[in-house]
Amino acid sequence: MKAECLAAVPVRWMIRDDVAAVLSIEGASFDRPWGAAELLSALRTEGVVGVVAESGGCVAGFMVYAPRGRAIDVLRLAVAPGARRRGVGRQLLGRLAARLAPAGRTRIALGVPERLLTAQLFLRACGFRAIAIERGEGGETREDVYVFERAWTPDPRLSAVGGGLGMDDPS
Repeated sequence: MKAECLAAVPVRWMIRDDVAAVLSIEGASFDRPWGAAELLSALRTEGVVGVVAESGGCVAGFMVYAPRGRAIDVLRLAVAPGARRRGVGRQLLGRLAARLAPAGRTRIALGVPERLLTAQLFLRACGFRAIAIERGEGGETREDVYVFERAWTPDPRLSAVGGGLGMDDPS
């Protein structure tokens, strides 16, 4: 049975008060989660941005990304276990997609370790394609990483909420 989809969730810049919730989601989502030092180090890197999605006053998901040429690389994307399969990840990516054209960017890319099949299937459902395999690039485990990418063509008819990811603008 498919979980009920959440209405549009507010997506805002990540702030220091969000770190504990983000690290909790990180720990529930990855075998080798980032610690506070890794998260803060990434966010202090020039050009790196962190955003959170809120639901019911709580952080339901987060994304860390960085511009690279005409693309945006998603460094981390995770949704709290209780909010999964309810559209939060899709809305985070949709908000990012809506910001591509104004910034002169046309693609979103991210790497997914081979063992994270659910993440691969999620990206495929969002229209991403695996475009490369980076052999032995999975950090300490030296596992393969699949590079997923999705290109966008600016289309003013697309919702700012879904960015062309199948989400309707509820306003």
